[in-house]
Amino acid sequence: MSGPAMKGNVEIRQSPFAAESGTTSVFWSGGGSRTAAETWAANNGGQTLSMSPFAVGENATRAEAQSASVSFAQNASGDVHVFQPAAGQPLPGVPINSIWSESEYPALMQNPNVTSITYHIFDDSGSVIQTITVPK
Repeated sequence: MSGPAMKGNVEIRQSPFAAESGTTSVFWSGGGSRTAAETWAANNGGQTLSMSPFAVGENATRAEAQSASVSFAQNASGDVHVFQPAAGQPLPGVPINSIWSESEYPALMQNPNVTSITYHIFDDSGSVIQTITVPK
């Protein structure tokens, strides 16, 4: 009997959502970014973690959220989008110990199905002030 697929000490969960539906994966990190990401996803056929089959509840532990985030990133494909505040807007950018920095970004970089990451940087009013697409 075999157990779940593992990469290091992280369980790899496979989902048909990305491959079959072509849904754009949308990530967020930093103060105020969740609303911007969810609004963009809803208007552009995207899906954030909370809209996906990997969603965890608001009361999830950091470990549960991190595991779900890694699975979401491992199942992403094509150009993925991430929403982040400009440094100092309203917080000093993205914390180095964030789930994005520690788990999602590394998982996306290891995912051969991800071709690029588009960063949407917004100011304290919530307006996107710069969009940068970085090929992988």
